[in-house]
Amino acid sequence: MANFRQSKDLAHEIGLYRIALVVEALQEQTKTDPAFARLFHVRGSEDDQKARLTYFWWVALGGNKLSDLDWKVIRENAQTGVSPSVLSDWLELFRKTALPIVGAESTGAWMLRAAQLGRKFLVIEDEDVIRLAQAS
Repeated sequence: MANFRQSKDLAHEIGLYRIALVVEALQEQTKTDPAFARLFHVRGSEDDQKARLTYFWWVALGGNKLSDLDWKVIRENAQTGVSPSVLSDWLELFRKTALPIVGAESTGAWMLRAAQLGRKFLVIEDEDVIRLAQAS
């Protein structure tokens, strides 16, 4: 497919196997950093976490939904909040991790989706921005 950004089914373009490879590689890199580790902590064993995160990304990228499991990853972590700097650092690590596995075009499209999802969990840290948001 020439333009992955226009694809509604990026999951099939990347493939479940390569999504799983990215999840595994990213989890290995993030589990030693407390700020990253708490973002995607899923109850259960490490293998269970990898399976849930792989399935989450499969559905988030357009793959067929088999159950409600995929969104539980977000619901369980939605209350934690993420600072803009942690999200930015995580997205950069994600991009560097995915690039050699799925290539530049697929990584770019995946990062667009990851950024969209990540913005839902941002915590505004600047009091002036909070006051401005409340005033509008």
